[in-house]
Amino acid sequence: MAVIDVKNLAVWKASVMLIKEIETLTKGFPEEEKFALISQMNREARAISVNLIEAANHEIAKDRLRYLNKSINASTELLTLTILSQRLGFISPADLETYEKKIATVLTMLKAFNN
Repeated sequence: MAVIDVKNLAVWKASVMLIKEIETLTKGFPEEEKFALISQMNREARAISVNLIEAANHEIAKDRLRYLNKSINASTELLTLTILSQRLGFISPADLETYEKKIATVLTMLKAFNN
């Protein structure tokens, strides 16, 4: 397997865009969540693209799959944290629906990249 230039991949571009969107979303959260939910959500959003780059830089399929799975896991964790944000009253049901779709799109792209 050859090393892949991820910067040209739609999945990487979408994951980087998601970082900015999540950071913007969490700016409206209460200050007391700075080291909890805000930090967790921002970290998981970043982990998606960072682990995707790691996956692309490994030529051994087993290593590539391990990092791709980390991206997938970060996506599902981000989805769970977004749902929690709505249940805690930090985002509206409409915002939840919007972000669920964005995260699901990235997750679908990551799973397709695996094939």
